[in-house]
Amino acid sequence: MRLKFPAALAGAWSLLVLAAIGRQQVEGDTLWHIKTGEYIMTHGIPRADPFSWSMPGHYWVAHEWGWELLACWAYRAGGKWGVWLLTAAAGAVFLWCLWRLISRRLSGPAAVLVFIVASSGAAVFWDSRPHVMAQAFFALWMYILLSYRERPGLIWFLPVIALAWANEHASVPLGPALLVLEWVYGHFALDLGAVINKSVSRELNRKMGLALIVSVLATFINPQGPALWSYTVMASSTPQIINNISEWASPNFHLGMFMIFPGFLILSGLFAVATTRRITLRELILFLLFTALSLRSVRHTPYLAFVWAVVVSGILSGWNIGCEKEAGRWERFISPLVIFLSLAMVCFILPPKWTEQPHENLRFPVAAVDYLQKHGLTDRVANYYSWGGYLIWRDIKPFIDGRADMYVTGAVWKDYIALSRSPLPGVPQDTPESVLACWHVKTVLMPTGGFTDLYLKHCKGWKEVYHDDIAVVYENCEGTKE
Repeated sequence: MRLKFPAALAGAWSLLVLAAIGRQQVEGDTLWHIKTGEYIMTHGIPRADPFSWSMPGHYWVAHEWGWELLACWAYRAGGKWGVWLLTAAAGAVFLWCLWRLISRRLSGPAAVLVFIVASSGAAVFWDSRPHVMAQAFFALWMYILLSYRERPGLIWFLPVIALAWANEHASVPLGPALLVLEWVYGHFALDLGAVINKSVSRELNRKMGLALIVSVLATFINPQGPALWSYTVMASSTPQIINNISEWASPNFHLGMFMIFPGFLILSGLFAVATTRRITLRELILFLLFTALSLRSVRHTPYLAFVWAVVVSGILSGWNIGCEKEAGRWERFISPLVIFLSLAMVCFILPPKWTEQPHENLRFPVAAVDYLQKHGLTDRVANYYSWGGYLIWRDIKPFIDGRADMYVTGAVWKDYIALSRSPLPGVPQDTPESVLACWHVKTVLMPTGGFTDLYLKHCKGWKEVYHDDIAVVYENCEGTKE
């Protein structure tokens, strides 16, 4: 079968996107996830904190144990290449589902353009963490929901996906919620202005209802059981998490990368005006739902990008700029050439990077940690939040790390804010000195030039023993009383 030119372009772009993930695939969470996988291989799924010195033994369930185990296997088998391949495989599933749904409604440059915009909007948030695989499960889920009318048997894959999703990421309630929406839509078969003539058959709708029940039950098969649903609500609504962790925050439109939000809205409006096809109620609800989720938290942006592409390709269906004739007889030569050129660029982008080039250029304190280990300063270290995973990677127990869901349940989170940030006007807050004394901290590892660094420079009892352009180390020269 001859490779169509638009499909070749989409495939070439996908290869470049997946290769680009490897350029900055690692952040602190990547590292503690892999170490958790190592722990699981030896001791089983943890139900108490095995890593920190501030909350040892505190209740904590590794609800993302599925990805952590896979990542550990991947790292042992192929190092940074193995972890990148795991992430790229999940990204490939997302992109395949995206292209299949777009190309089913559009062809030619219009399909490729929508695919490139949507995939770029999603991939900018990808790195080697469980959320990319969760988005792959979401893409498969959406593909089935938008294809089951032609292929009813696909419905029975949903419980299987739900089971895998529930043991990989806590976003799994999103799947059954979308299935409820589809069941209601199929049951009433409503359009924005009129009843759809071709509705879902009663038999198919009954099967969908049964698939919904089985899928919900499948999500209960995880280390936390049904409590995973309440955990999802807690993690996505806790003020300490939303207000202090960038990926949980609303988009900052002063940053260029977040202009994709108004871009999606503007393009959607222009396409809707330029075509005569009406948007369906289902498409409108999906678009508004995921727009609201993404405006609440930027971590939902890849989901919005996927839904945007589905909605826009539906709006533009039948409105295609012809390119097939131009490609014509040259297609058999052009398509392989496009793939070849993309592979050549992939070879230029690879090999994937590791801790030397982390995600968003949040560099790790490699030399500073070397100093800690060389001089025996690894006990009771008060550290920067984003470096906690790196300390776990280097077998040093952190004060805090990326498991914010655990730390907000105790005093650690409040005390970390007091330690690392200047107080807001009118808001009572402990001093860094009192926090360090309360926790009997022996060593401080914080960013050079940050609030803690500037504070401890003038604090009696703390001595700066190391600094570089990334991190500074302070040692308690008065000792601690435990």
